[in-house]
Amino acid sequence: MPTFRPGKFKDSLQASSFGLEIEGDSIGTFRKCTGISTKNEVITETKVKNGKTVVQKQPGLLSVGDITLERGYTDSMELYDWRDEIVNGNVSSNRKDCSIVVYNVKNEAVAQFNIFDCWPSELSGPDLDAGSNDIAIEKVVLAVERIERDS
Repeated sequence: MPTFRPGKFKDSLQASSFGLEIEGDSIGTFRKCTGISTKNEVITETKVKNGKTVVQKQPGLLSVGDITLERGYTDSMELYDWRDEIVNGNVSSNRKDCSIVVYNVKNEAVAQFNIFDCWPSELSGPDLDAGSNDIAIEKVVLAVERIERDS
């Protein structure tokens, strides 16, 4: 990873692909990942200090964004089986700790986001069109309770 030098800018990370690891096991790479986010509601409070009205803002409830991953459709059943467990009501035993690993064009890991107690809230199979030259795309949406950036 580039280091900061006075008078120079750090190079931005070039993301080439994204790997999903479920409890340490890699289940494949993805071409698109969106939704890595946290957000606090903002509580606004009006106070009087030294005879002046002051508006103070402080953090309220924290919410964590759902993460959407897309990849070329494969014969892998891992995401389908995991989603099927949720559909069948086995949520508690299927909350998983996962990692999203960002790879550069040299296939080197350049960043990692650890996501905790997540489960697939949506799984979309590909649009099927025999007359198309498009790659069949699979999409999974993960409901996430906590995110930490590891590197």
